[in-house]
Amino acid sequence: MTEDLSNNKTTTRRNALKLGGAAALALAATAGLGATHTKAAGSGFTVDIFDPPARVIDTRGHAKIGIGAEVVLGTFPAGGGFFSDSYYGMIANLTAARWNGPGWLSVRKNGTAFIPATVAVNFWGESRLWSNLIIVRFGDPTVGGMASDGKIIVRNGGAPTNFIIDLIGFLGPDQ
Repeated sequence: MTEDLSNNKTTTRRNALKLGGAAALALAATAGLGATHTKAAGSGFTVDIFDPPARVIDTRGHAKIGIGAEVVLGTFPAGGGFFSDSYYGMIANLTAARWNGPGWLSVRKNGTAFIPATVAVNFWGESRLWSNLIIVRFGDPTVGGMASDGKIIVRNGGAPTNFIIDLIGFLGPDQ
């Protein structure tokens, strides 16, 4: 026997709360990026999704990033002859790997000062991979006509670690 949930107010209320929470999270993320409002009837896509995600960098075969060290990354290939400087930012998965103690990784747009509140991944314990979804803007454009400089900065605090960035999508202009 199956149960009809269509008249169950708890399930409906719970689903509405989940959708409201997701909408609030999306609004907060776009507000943090300084994104402008777009219309659904635009001429193209505002997010170019990579399916499957594309590995941008994997430092596990190299030296660990040290305490307080920063690495500038970019530009990244976007396919079709385009690069990350054709976009405003990126959605990615940032993973800490093979650390020796507790620490954190932070990601920010190129050309800006580090702010402690921008920590994206905290890591500790025995695990050797710890990840988090990030949305980050690229630095300001350096060449006329480009959307950005296509670069980000990764900073490490705490224990030395390796890291991996898997690109999920670019935040682009309404093309």
